[in-house]
Amino acid sequence: MKLINKKVFTYICLAWIYCFHLSAQNDSIKATIQVIAKSTDTGIVLRWAPDRPLAWYLSLQAGYKLERMELPSAKSSLSDGKFLTIIQTLKPWPIDAWQPIAPPITGDNNVAVAAQMIYGKNFKSQNDKNASFIAKADELKKRFSYALLAADLSANAAHASALRYVDKSIKKDHVYIYRVSSLAKSDLFTIAPGSVVVHEKNKIKIPKPEISHITQ
Repeated sequence: MKLINKKVFTYICLAWIYCFHLSAQNDSIKATIQVIAKSTDTGIVLRWAPDRPLAWYLSLQAGYKLERMELPSAKSSLSDGKFLTIIQTLKPWPIDAWQPIAPPITGDNNVAVAAQMIYGKNFKSQNDKNASFIAKADELKKRFSYALLAADLSANAAHASALRYVDKSIKKDHVYIYRVSSLAKSDLFTIAPGSVVVHEKNKIKIPKPEISHITQ
């Protein structure tokens, strides 16, 4: 199954560019990859997402590049290290690969939400030829919002959506700088990479969830 239809994407691009032009005629159309990270007993967990719907969509198609700089200690200078590529191209899993983490097996409904936002058909009727540019842009915004919420609520959804990575090649007391870049290219829209610094020793223990009761 393919990602969002290319014809629909063309309408979406025009709509978003038009909206940006109206709201900020003197500003460049730019997005940024927002990155957070935490050190755990199993490795350093990275989470990221573009801060604009169109940047999210473009990155679905092109993928992300992950780089890492390793420093011996917190006192090290940046000149002591250099960025090395961890993953050249990271994209959402093919739809068939989502089956082992789907709700019937794991009970994780957020996985289904994320998959639907990436691979699902339009929210509106299939005969949507008369939908306006603004309506298309609004649909993309909704897909973007639901997809990121699902990734926030589910590690599996984030991982399958290419918005999460666990780096297990970690050395004790070292400091790591990660950079996440979108591989999307556009003459009209730029996506700035995001970065984050993590100290291995500042570990966060993730508590196991405790559910006393469930209400409907």
